[in-house]
Amino acid sequence: MDLPPLGRSDLGGRRQTRLALALVTACLILGAPALLAPSPPERAPLDGYLVPLLGTDAGAAGEPTDLRALSRWLHEARVVGLGERHHGTHEYPQLAHRLFAHLAVEEGYSVYALEISQAHAARLDDYVQGRRDDLDDLIAQRWWPAERFYGRALRDQLIWMREHNRTAANSLHVAGFDFKHPSFAMEALVERLRAFDPAAATRVEALFERVPRQGFGVFPNVYGFHGGPSVELSASDPITSLRLGGRIRGRGVGFGQAGLGAQLGDESSLTASYLKAAELTESGTSVTVDVEIGQPLRRSTSLQVVMMHRGNGTVWFEDLFVEVNGLRIDVNGADLALRPLHLPRLQTMDYTHTIESETSIRVDCSRVVDEILHLVRVARAVVENAVRKHAKDLSQTDVAWLRQLSRLVVQSAEWRTLVENNRDVLMAENVRWLLREIFPEQRMLLFAHSSHTERIPHRMGGMLAEHFGEGYAPVTMMTAAGRWADFKSSSVLEPGDELEIHDIEIGESSLPRRLQSIGRTGSILHVAGAAAAAEARDWLSAAQPPVDGSADVVIVLEAVQPFLPP
Repeated sequence: MDLPPLGRSDLGGRRQTRLALALVTACLILGAPALLAPSPPERAPLDGYLVPLLGTDAGAAGEPTDLRALSRWLHEARVVGLGERHHGTHEYPQLAHRLFAHLAVEEGYSVYALEISQAHAARLDDYVQGRRDDLDDLIAQRWWPAERFYGRALRDQLIWMREHNRTAANSLHVAGFDFKHPSFAMEALVERLRAFDPAAATRVEALFERVPRQGFGVFPNVYGFHGGPSVELSASDPITSLRLGGRIRGRGVGFGQAGLGAQLGDESSLTASYLKAAELTESGTSVTVDVEIGQPLRRSTSLQVVMMHRGNGTVWFEDLFVEVNGLRIDVNGADLALRPLHLPRLQTMDYTHTIESETSIRVDCSRVVDEILHLVRVARAVVENAVRKHAKDLSQTDVAWLRQLSRLVVQSAEWRTLVENNRDVLMAENVRWLLREIFPEQRMLLFAHSSHTERIPHRMGGMLAEHFGEGYAPVTMMTAAGRWADFKSSSVLEPGDELEIHDIEIGESSLPRRLQSIGRTGSILHVAGAAAAAEARDWLSAAQPPVDGSADVVIVLEAVQPFLPP
């Protein structure tokens, strides 16, 4: 249910209208400027969909009228996806704490799920349940790139949850749904196995010892192999048609893809054609890429040929050519130059290339990729056999966690090696697992980056919305100003790197700036309700980027400060 317009009634509106008309009439008669300044013209469309945010601190005094309005706008969703536009601030996780405390006390929510390692979050939950007391040691164990989550706000929240659980009837839990760092899951899995099947634990531990840890589980080899020659183009007549072609063949490619791409100059986008793993055969397949030319090219330019391999096995790129206005030009592959990789210092599973001839280039994916996948899958099979062998002695929860811990290790390997290169797919699976196996019938506040929580196709929020329907409600937090703490650049990210302070920059037409211009930052906006009203929908659509249906509610803060260490 939408709230009525704030501070207004039909009677009050009529009185204000009569007063305004009287003053304007008087001004016209006297020939003076109007004495009564009208309300900002952009404010009225949002009336009824906007309430002031009363603060971010969970300990703030006063009635939580703002969060009660937000609760009504969530329509009793089972899962609330709370997204932050920047990791590494203090106020976003602080507000997440305040919102979860409200939802727990007044709405019966009991699970606070974070974009952190699921296995490490289970250790934090042991603290929240009173089963261990070493909170500071647990926080210090965090995986280093996740440092931005483990700040003062989270520490305060974990302490509050533990105190709440001492006396409250409903026990609160902290959980995680990420998997990138496999060590936590490996350690927990071996420990749990050793309690009932020491032989299986020893075998799994030996398998894990053969899995490379440095870089593994940090970031995937996002672009895989990415390189190619540059071709200088010139023609007596303006260039009106341009095509790149060649032959791609493969051996032992069980996953991934390979392709040819073309880029004109340094500014145009890449045009590419790809072959899936099943299409990469020993005999090869011809591939062509038609480069779109908006206006005829009347000057010389360069065409960057890009050969791409993202997967395992070996791929050959052969017989490359370019057709300019229908005239074929052979491309010398020996001029190949590697393109800069997105995360060069983290590419520990490198691809190597060999120029076999002027017309043939071979690209090999390291065998480490297949070895890792084999090792973690064998370990998972060992766990499954042990679970079946001792099923009668294990609780359902024990069985669920044993299988999930082994699955988390496999997830990390599959994401790192690009078998499943969409991290959101795996995180969505882990959220559903939590609600199905560990917290059935319970309600969850899920806190992550807004790119994961919003209702976006192929992202976690989009997949959860598809699974839970109206039972999933995304809420996005953003700010008009402030600073945040992050690493300098992911391209040089290494263990031991420290966080740096960055200024938050947003466009003048962004939603926070537009709300700031009418004095309404520090507010909670019911986007889903406003989108149903034409005037409010037009106001939202005018923001750049437009505020669409990716979030049901948007919370806009006036400013944020950087992450505060615990």
